[in-house]
This record gives sequence, C-alpha cells and structure tokens, in this order.
Amino acid sequence: PTIDRPLAMGSSATAPAPALTHSTTLAMSALEGSGLPARVLEGLREFDWNGDGQIDADELHEASKAYSALRQAANTGKGEIPLRACPLSLQPLLRSLDVDQNGTINPAELAHAMQLYTQSKDRVRTLTRLMLWAFGLMVVMLAAITGVTFAVVELSKESSVNSDGAMVVKGNPA
Repeated sequence: PTIDRPLAMGSSATAPAPALTHSTTLAMSALEGSGLPARVLEGLREFDWNGDGQIDADELHEASKAYSALRQAANTGKGEIPLRACPLSLQPLLRSLDVDQNGTINPAELAHAMQLYTQSKDRVRTLTRLMLWAFGLMVVMLAAITGVTFAVVELSKESSVNSDGAMVVKGNPA
C-alpha cells in the first residue's frame, strides 16, 4: 500500500510499522519531539540528502546501501572506501580518484589524490606570486613611461623649429 503522509515514529508499540514505498516520507519535524536521542536525530538528518526536511524511500535506500558498504569495508580491514558508500553526488568525482577502477578508493589512491591536491595548491601559490610580480612590473613600467612622457613634453616647451627647419633651444642664439 502507498502512504502519502509522513510517518509518525513511536506512535504505538503494537501497531505494525507501515511499509516504506516510494511515496512514503519520514518527516524530520515529526521526529523532533519524539524522544529519540539527539545523536539518532542527527544521524537521521544525514540521510536527508536533498535537504527538504523529509527522508524519502530513495534516500533511506541509498543510506542503507552506504552503511552496508561501509560495514563491509570495515570488516575487510583493507581500509578501502567503496564508491557506492558515498553520496550519489560525490561518486563521479570520487570515481576519478579510483585509479585501478575497482569501485573502491584505497589508502594509496587517497594519498595520491592528496599529493595532487598539495601540488595544485603550490602551483596556484606560485602563479599568484608570479601575477603579483608581473603586476608590480607593469606599474613600474607605467610610471617610467609617464616620467619619460612628462620629460619629453617639458623639453619640447624649451625648443622650437626655426625657419630653416632646424630645432633650436629657446634662449640660445643660433
């Protein structure tokens, strides 16, 4: 059966729990005053991936798959993080870190990603410094051009062209 109303937690111990279907939602606001421990409520909020204040069947299904994958990974002792344990929105990004394409991110792949990130930060820092030096050089060159232009204008005031076409400095008998 399809239930289009929010589920009420802790309503009756003898009443059967409703089946979770695609149109069933668990309203977080209904759980606030239910007496559930704060850590449980906080954990449930993590399942609300679209931030609408309700946990729908798809979100609960994805959360249970993620939890199951993480439990499996913890039991293997390899320290690998299965991609299916991560939110769907992060999986394409994390898939690019999976060098061996086995569906998990192992510590070596994660270390490599951190190394690339550190190198990228260093490169950005170097390029920023380079741009600041280039900007400083442009300011100095602009000041030099302005100074030369000012000198040419001032010197041109002191000179003139005589009738022969020769340039003479004012005040000098030629």
